[in-house]
Amino acid sequence: MMTVPNPPREEAVEAAAQSSPKMTMDGITVHNAPPPVSSQQRIDAYLGKTLEGRYIVEALLGEGGMGFVYLGRHKLIDKRVAIKILRSDLAADSEMTERFLNEAKAASSIGNPHIVDISDYGRLPDGAAFFVMEFLEGPALSELMNQLKVVSVSRLLHIAKQIARGLSAAHQRGIVH
Repeated sequence: MMTVPNPPREEAVEAAAQSSPKMTMDGITVHNAPPPVSSQQRIDAYLGKTLEGRYIVEALLGEGGMGFVYLGRHKLIDKRVAIKILRSDLAADSEMTERFLNEAKAASSIGNPHIVDISDYGRLPDGAAFFVMEFLEGPALSELMNQLKVVSVSRLLHIAKQIARGLSAAHQRGIVH
């Protein structure tokens, strides 16, 4: 699913074309949370940093309801990964942090080629939780549609089948997307 591992809701269908649907927690309101840090401040805080001595944060890929998704690189094995970091205003809420990490555990437990693989998780010194996912190459569906202008029915059916297979695998594990 990577171009963006857990994209904003409006991009979920686009990203699903690359691999599978992602679980999101969009729409949850957090009361009594500290004021949000601006996107630019948050982005700048992690770019170029090394997380837990293993993952170098290289670039921002996208921003979703719960956090930011970065392109990263595993320092020791030189492997590209996607890193999702919980937004600071949500990280202050222990329930939201637990939901965020449960999202990673649930996705990891499915074990389906249409669901992105989660390989690691942790906490940062500022209290934010993060998880590490496989990085999948490929254009977003919107890019494909802009390039082709018309996507063939057979290709659209192929994409829809992949989405359905990923959702079916999640539902079989009791996970509702």
